[in-house]
Amino acid sequence: MSNKGIGRREFLNSFAAILASIPAANLSAVLTDDTTYVNRRLGIGFRIPQTWRFVSVEEMGTIEDNVHGLNPELQTSYESLLDSLELPFVAIQSPSSECISKKTVQIYLASHPSEVDPVDMLIDVVHKQMYGDRPRRLKKQFPMAIEKLRQDWQGCRSMLNTFRVSSFPKEITVSNCPAAEYTASVLFKNPLTDSFEEVRVRTIAIVHHEFTFLIRMTDAMTSPFDFDNFVSQIKLA
Repeated sequence: MSNKGIGRREFLNSFAAILASIPAANLSAVLTDDTTYVNRRLGIGFRIPQTWRFVSVEEMGTIEDNVHGLNPELQTSYESLLDSLELPFVAIQSPSSECISKKTVQIYLASHPSEVDPVDMLIDVVHKQMYGDRPRRLKKQFPMAIEKLRQDWQGCRSMLNTFRVSSFPKEITVSNCPAAEYTASVLFKNPLTDSFEEVRVRTIAIVHHEFTFLIRMTDAMTSPFDFDNFVSQIKLA
């Protein structure tokens, strides 16, 4: 499958309304209004759920601070990791204030996973020592999107004691690009009630040209979000 998306012309046609509403002289790489987000430089756009809004960097920090169950042995490394992580280049959330987790969508730009597997390289060395030049039966390589998610959930599990994977990565297609998704849950602390709330997490990796989009969506059992409908409206050039 190609990772080229739907093509530049169809992509721009999908967002003709917002493009037509802005004078050509004022067109920028990123265009937004109350219903749409379009990033012409990265070639991604989507419809914003009704009443949702964009999230500031400060609010993203507040959400991260209320994740419950950090592995105490990794507390320092986790904080260092958060400090070094790239922030999502766009994040939106529902306006509800009933729970600190809310319904959110965060989109990150990530590099493709390395095609060099150090474990596989070690097996090659051992095999050569034992069998010389006899070819070995190679393991099946994970598709790129699945490998990206495998790295993601392993990292989350090592950092968060309350992180639970409910479905492992599986292949899907998003806007004509190869992708994969998995689901999980994690506990958030609600500072308003000092209670803990289970938050559902759905993460998607989309292979697009020279990079990967990592999309993380959250909701709560008491306030579900139509993940499928949102994903179906993502367009990739």
